[in-house]
Amino acid sequence: MGEAVAWFVRQDSAVQVSTVAAALAGLSLIVSSLSMRTGRQALKLSKRQEVQRKANLVLEYSQASRSAAGENVLYTFQITVKNLSDAANALARADLRISYSIEGLLTQVAVPSVSEGVEILRDGKTSRMDLPVKIDGRTTVGGRIHFSHSSKLLAGRVVRGYQLVVTDTFDSPHVVDVVHMPEGGLNS
Repeated sequence: MGEAVAWFVRQDSAVQVSTVAAALAGLSLIVSSLSMRTGRQALKLSKRQEVQRKANLVLEYSQASRSAAGENVLYTFQITVKNLSDAANALARADLRISYSIEGLLTQVAVPSVSEGVEILRDGKTSRMDLPVKIDGRTTVGGRIHFSHSSKLLAGRVVRGYQLVVTDTFDSPHVVDVVHMPEGGLNS
């Protein structure tokens, strides 16, 4: 270190100014590199937080059933909805899409939920609630949801499939294909 100082003192002023400028440029490069690294880390953190704030509901059903109810057909689903986001959301609307064939053409009808038939499980207790049902961030609600239509709607039709569609307050649909729709009520 002493030799470097001695060399610096022996140089004329132009070399001294150039040497100081080069040292400051090197120091600025180090500081800017560290600032860029910190900025990248902040951007990654911000993106992660944004993902956690976005609406992110996960819809699942554990049981489904179809039964005759007088002149109507009643569909019942045992559902669970998880809110993976930090932000609150809500179940705004629920539909059962029924696909069926008419003379070889596949078509679909959307049957809205029966609002007085929505049962939501909170804190281990089942209670009936009308949609929308609020779901706080990072929580899960579960319960039964019902759909009903006239038995004449699908009379003589071949049903090809069912989809349970729940729409949240951000108007994002969450769709589950119904694999099995047995006759009779749900098991408790």
